[in-house]
Amino acid sequence: MRFDAVMFDLDGTLADTLRDLSEAGNHAMAVVGRPTYSLDEYRTLVGQGLDRLIHDALGPEHQDLFDQAIAAFRGYYAEHRYDHCAPYPGIAALLDALTAAGSKLAVMSNKPDEATVDMVQRVFGAWDFAAVRGHREGYPVKPDPTAALEIAEELGVPPERWLYVGDTDVDMQTGKRAGFFTVGVTWGFRSRSELESNGADYLTDRPAQVLDALDRLPSDPESLRCDDVHIRDHEPHEYGPYVEGFRAVRLLDQAGEIRAELVWRVGVGYHAEITDIGVIQPLDRRRGLGTRLLAAGLEGIKKYYRDQLNRPLRRVYLFCDETNPAGRAFYEALGFKRKANVPDLETYCDLLIYVLDCDKDASAESESPAIQSM
Repeated sequence: MRFDAVMFDLDGTLADTLRDLSEAGNHAMAVVGRPTYSLDEYRTLVGQGLDRLIHDALGPEHQDLFDQAIAAFRGYYAEHRYDHCAPYPGIAALLDALTAAGSKLAVMSNKPDEATVDMVQRVFGAWDFAAVRGHREGYPVKPDPTAALEIAEELGVPPERWLYVGDTDVDMQTGKRAGFFTVGVTWGFRSRSELESNGADYLTDRPAQVLDALDRLPSDPESLRCDDVHIRDHEPHEYGPYVEGFRAVRLLDQAGEIRAELVWRVGVGYHAEITDIGVIQPLDRRRGLGTRLLAAGLEGIKKYYRDQLNRPLRRVYLFCDETNPAGRAFYEALGFKRKANVPDLETYCDLLIYVLDCDKDASAESESPAIQSM
C-alpha cells in the first residue's frame, strides 16, 4: 500500500448526523425568535464549526443573539445528538477492511472536541482509532491543517502517507493544506462538484471504494490500455436499444477498470458525433487523461471510418453541458469550435454543440442531423 493511515471527517463522512444538527439548530433559532431552516439548507450551514453555524444561521444583523443561540444549541444537542445519528451504510465494513489491512485510523472534526470523542466512542467504539480530535479551544478550525498535522506527527506517519476522507470543501482544503491525499465522499452533505473544485484527488460514491485509493492511484496516462467496443455488447441491460449505433473508446488500467470513456456514433456522410466523454477521477484529469482519451477517441473514430466505412472522417460534432466551463475550455483548447446551442433539452440540460474539422473539405459537407433539426 502507498498509504499507511486514514484520517476521517466525522459528520457527513462516517456518521449521518444532519437531522440531529438541523433540529438543534432550529431549536436555537426558535429560542431567539429567528426563522428556522430546512434540512437541505443545513447541508451548507454545517461543516465549519459551531460558532460559524450559529453566526451564519442568525445572519449579520442579529449577532447580538449569538450567545443565547449557541447556548440553546449546545443544551439541546447534548440531549438529542443520538436521536437519529447512525453510521452510513457500508462504513462498518470499510473500517473492518482498513483494520485488517493494518491502516492506522484517526478522526478530525470541527464538531466540539467533547462531542466528537463521545460520538466516536459510542457509535464507532468497535474500532481502534489511534487519534480522535474535535475542535479545541486555542486551535483553529478546519481548513487550517494544524490539528491534522499534529495527529500525523503524534502517530509517526508523514503527510504523504495519509488519506484524508471527507465530504465538504473544508475537508478537501484541509487535506490539501496538510499534504495528504484527499478522498471526497459523495454520500455526505455536499456535492461532487464542490469536492472536485476544492482539490479532491479521488471521489467515492460508496465506502468500499475508499479501499481502492489505498493502492490503486491514477496511472500514467500512457500506461493505460485502449479498448474500442460496441456498447451494446457491454451494457445491454442498462442502455438497451438506445445504444444500437454507439461505440466507445475506453482507457483501462492494469486491473481492467475503466478510467475514462468516450462514446460516439456514426453521423451522416463524413461526420461523427461524440455524445459523451468522461474521466472518472479528478487526479486522472489533472494528469492529462482527458487529452489522451480524446486523442485516442479521434484516432479510433478515424480508423473505423477508414477500415469499416471506407470513407474519411471530415468533421466531428461534440455535445457539451453548457454549465461545464472546464469542459468547454478543454474542448476549445484542443481545437473544437462552438457551433450552436440546444436550450432546454428535455430530461437533460442545456447543451452546446462543438465541431472539429478534420480536413479542409469538412466545411463543404452537409450538416449533421443534430444541426439540421435546429
